[in-house]
Amino acid sequence: MGDWKVDGPDGEKIESVPQMFGRFSGQVLAKTSDWQKRLHEQPEELEVIEREVRHEFTRGADLMVAALSAVVMASPELEASSEETRNHYGQPLAKGRPRSIRIQLLGGLIFWVTSLYCEPRKGVFRKKKDGARGVYIELEQFGFGKSISPGLESRVSRQAALCPSFELAQSELGRDGLNLDVKAVRRIAQQCGENLLRLRTFELQQWRNGELPATNELAGKRVTVQIDGGRTKLRGELRERTPVAEETDNDGVATSDTPGRSKKKAKRTFDGQWREPKLMTIFVHDDEGRMEKKSKATIDGTFTGPDAMAELVAMHLHRLGAAKAASLTFVSDGAVWIWDRVDAIVTQAEIPASVKINQVLDNCHAAHHVSTALAAWGLDQKERMPRYRELRTRLRNGRWRS
Repeated sequence: MGDWKVDGPDGEKIESVPQMFGRFSGQVLAKTSDWQKRLHEQPEELEVIEREVRHEFTRGADLMVAALSAVVMASPELEASSEETRNHYGQPLAKGRPRSIRIQLLGGLIFWVTSLYCEPRKGVFRKKKDGARGVYIELEQFGFGKSISPGLESRVSRQAALCPSFELAQSELGRDGLNLDVKAVRRIAQQCGENLLRLRTFELQQWRNGELPATNELAGKRVTVQIDGGRTKLRGELRERTPVAEETDNDGVATSDTPGRSKKKAKRTFDGQWREPKLMTIFVHDDEGRMEKKSKATIDGTFTGPDAMAELVAMHLHRLGAAKAASLTFVSDGAVWIWDRVDAIVTQAEIPASVKINQVLDNCHAAHHVSTALAAWGLDQKERMPRYRELRTRLRNGRWRS
C-alpha cells in the first residue's frame, strides 16, 4: 500500500520503473554535451568529469532501486508477507497506520516513503514495554534500517571499520559523492554493530538449544583457531571538566611551560578505561600453515571474559562444520586462560576423535621465552645474541624439538 516520492515529500510519485528510467536518461543526456565540450577544451579535466559522470549514474542507480522497491511495495504479495511478519514478530505489534519517512539509498539520493508503521502493542495498563520500538513493517521486508537502505548501512559501516576515526570515514565517503555528517556515520556504524550483536546472540541461543544448523564450510579442511587478548580504551561517562589554573611566577606572569590557549576546550570530558577484549580468528590453512588464498577468516571478540570467548569459539566451530574438518590447530600465546579451555572448546563443539587436534605456541612468544631463558643463564649480550638467532631460526623452520 506504500508509495515512494522523489524531490521532497510533495514531489513526484514513483509509479513504475520506465518512469524513473526515463527521468534518469533525460538528466544524463542533458549533461552529455556539456561534458563533451569541457573535455574537448580541457582534456586535463577528465578526472573531474569522471567523478561527475559516476555521480550521475549513481543517482540513476538509486532511481532504479527506488522504482523497483515502489512496484514491489504495492504488490499484494508484499502486503501478505508484511502481515505475516507482524503476526510473528518478536513483540506484539498493533495493526499499523500509514506514516511518511525519509529514506536514503546507497548512492545518497533521498526519497520519501509512506509505509505502515506498527507500534508496539500496549499492555494491560496501556503502557509499552521498556525498550520496545515500532516497526515500518513494509520496509522491514527489504531490510531497511533507521531511514537507510541495507546497501548504505553496509557501505558506511565497512568504511567506518576500515578507517581510524569516524571523521576520516566521513571524508572518504564524501570523496565518493556520499555526503553525510559525522553523527550520521557514527549512528549508522553503531546501528549495524548492534544488529550484528543481536544476530550473534540469536545464533548463540540457537546453539545452546541445539537448533543451530552446521554447514560444510570446513569439511575436509585444515583449520587454524587463534585466540588472544587485545587492549583497547573505552570511553567512560561524560563529566564536567575540572578547570586547571595557569601556573604563574611570583610576579603573576604565566610560566613558559603553561599550556597554550589557542584551542578551546570542551566543558565536558570523559575518562578512558583500558580493557582487554578476548579475540578469535578461524581460518583454513595450507601445507605451510598460511591462510589459504581466496578464503575468508571468521573474526569475533567479546569483553565478557574467557568463558564467553570459549563459548563463542565453540559455537563458530559448530556453525562452520569443524566436526568434518581434517584437522584443528589451536595457535596462541602462553596465556593460561586460553590453554585451560581448549579441551572444553573441543567438547562443546562436538569435534569427534577422528579430527586431529594440534596445540601450537606461536613463534613470536616461543622466541621470547628462548630469549628469556638465555638471559637467565647469565650470558652477556655478545654471547647470547648469536645463540638466540640460531634457536629462533630453528623455531621458524619448524625444528622446535631441537
